Amino acid sequence: KKKKYAAISIHTTAEVGKYREEKELKGLDIVRRDWCDLAKDAGNVVLDCILSTKRRDDVLEEIHGYLTQIGAQVQEGSVDLKKYVINKSLTKAPQDYPDKKSQPHVQVALRLISQGKRVVSGDVVEYVICEDGSGTAPTQRAFHASELTAQPDKLKIDKHYYLASQLHPVVSRLCNPIEGTDAALIAECLGLDATSYRRSLAAEETESCNVAFSLEDRF
Repeated sequence: KKKKYAAISIHTTAEVGKYREEKELKGLDIVRRDWCDLAKDAGNVVLDCILSTKRRDDVLEEIHGYLTQIGAQVQEGSVDLKKYVINKSLTKAPQDYPDKKSQPHVQVALRLISQGKRVVSGDVVEYVICEDGSGTAPTQRAFHASELTAQPDKLKIDKHYYLASQLHPVVSRLCNPIEGTDAALIAECLGLDATSYRRSLAAEETESCNVAFSLEDRF
């Protein structure tokens, strides 16, 4: 299993008695390419709060306030387009993928090829998830940023996708060990309907109780 952690390491400096701090990240979502900058930036802000020396209540207040602000910015459309861009590498020629419809970057690559552009294995494809009126799954609504800017009346950034499938999972995984917040509260801060998150949390609690009772019966 791959290591996943965040830590502050302390290093000596040339000046006697002086030290410098350095943030170390391993295996976290915010260091991976296939998350948009909006999610990675939010993850870094949240992580800095968690790794700070502030009291837990102050950390949570700061995190919840920040997420509320970001959620509002997404809804009002004030986030720069480049923050929504997702990058993913092609591991083979776009035409050779058997599951093209479920691979957003492959669909975009194929459209770029049809427009006369050269896209080959190893290239990094940039895309954004848009609302296009089709009602299809988000994986089938991927477009290059240039397509979005060329068709502003037809294509719009899928705000719900970015809040629920980019921001929320990155932040909720970082905050999971912290008492005083949970996936439902994080969803509320981002302006999402927290109902489904509450149901999931209730189901997890029920399952944990059932496991505990089962272990008591055995021992």
